Amino acid sequence: MAGVDPESTKTHVCLLGHSYIRRLAEFMTVNPNLQNLNLDDDRYNISVCARGGLRTYDLHRMIRDVTETPHMFFIQIGGNDIGFIPNKQIVTNIVSFAEYLIYGLGTRVVIIGQLLRRDPSANPPGYNESVTEVNDLLTQKTDIEQHLLLETQGILVRYVPLRQRWRAPRQPSAEKPEARGSPLANEKILEKHKEYSYCAFS
Repeated sequence: MAGVDPESTKTHVCLLGHSYIRRLAEFMTVNPNLQNLNLDDDRYNISVCARGGLRTYDLHRMIRDVTETPHMFFIQIGGNDIGFIPNKQIVTNIVSFAEYLIYGLGTRVVIIGQLLRRDPSANPPGYNESVTEVNDLLTQKTDIEQHLLLETQGILVRYVPLRQRWRAPRQPSAEKPEARGSPLANEKILEKHKEYSYCAFS
């Protein structure tokens, strides 16, 4: 994989993960107004690297398909590991991979999504309890590391630089032009994240 292109005029963001990311890519494909996450094509390039059933141990193989190191990675992973490896190991795998992307590949920002609850009738007993435990363990891990933060109040509402924590203002209400998910709001989120190395959100 080539390093981050210092001459690039676009911010390259790679969405990496299991079937949730794959489905997002399919949804963007069939909805023209959501292609490239509805961001300015002249400023942002959104790529997807995803596979249904992906687990944390296979993340390194997945990024072989990424030809150039993105400026940012968003990772949605861990849900398929529950029941196969201990919850603490899931957290260790996620954080270790984020550190590899930063210190090994040279990507500037890694965004980690919380594990999401699933339909209890379609998953083993105790699955959602394990989701809660993994997210709690991620919270503890980020408190220790000080450069990785798990946040549950919304999309990218808090960021952690290496030496200082800062709380961003809440997103404007849906009635305003900068409502969450609008192109302008999405661009502001990505611009803000250029200053930080790690963050996590639900």
